[in-house]
Amino acid sequence: MNIPDSITIITGASRGIGCSLSKLLIEKGGKVAGFARDEGRLQEVREELGESFLPVICPVGDLDAVQSSIKTVLETWGKIDALINNAGIGHFGAIDELGKEEWDEMISTNITGTFHCIREVVPHLKEQGQGHIINVASIAGLVGNPNLGGYNASKFAVRGLGDALFQELRNDGIKVTTIYPGSVQTTFSSIRRRSPTKNKLTPDEVAEVIVHCLERSDNFLIDTVVLRPLKPNG
Repeated sequence: MNIPDSITIITGASRGIGCSLSKLLIEKGGKVAGFARDEGRLQEVREELGESFLPVICPVGDLDAVQSSIKTVLETWGKIDALINNAGIGHFGAIDELGKEEWDEMISTNITGTFHCIREVVPHLKEQGQGHIINVASIAGLVGNPNLGGYNASKFAVRGLGDALFQELRNDGIKVTTIYPGSVQTTFSSIRRRSPTKNKLTPDEVAEVIVHCLERSDNFLIDTVVLRPLKPNG
């Protein structure tokens, strides 16, 4: 993808990986529609990044909100070149202690929200004959973890969706990439782990890898990327 003059939707854009990625794409000449629930933080990002950042209040678990938000992007900029499904939330705890509201929030944001955005964007990418969808999953989408079962379930689902989507869309000229970061310095979780990782990846480092995937030539697909701290506790 040629980033200058490109239009990218990033969910979870108000902080962490989404915010870092928005900044990097805009520095390279692209435009970003940032979806998030926190209006105040979105406006702060807009003030920092300028008119190339379009703040859109969008809880991705709400299909009506996603449809309205996609319409806003198309009315504002006329096209969509890439979708980065980055919004995510995690609640830690044993399965028999995890509340239904916590489970529902993770499923709604992490997998249903990803589905909603893909469902609404794909027809536009098919019409263009090109585009790129990047789903930010997690190492927790590759291996199970004690006291992380709900989050594991949601991210394993992102993995399955991405694998299927890659095969569905490749002949339409649409790339699908799934990113599996290890521990990252973000605030996605409402509860800290009992033994937190000391050495974490930075949001900027993850953003740089995502941009690398976006910048490959049209026939060059990186479909899976696993990112880890080399010495997480060293």
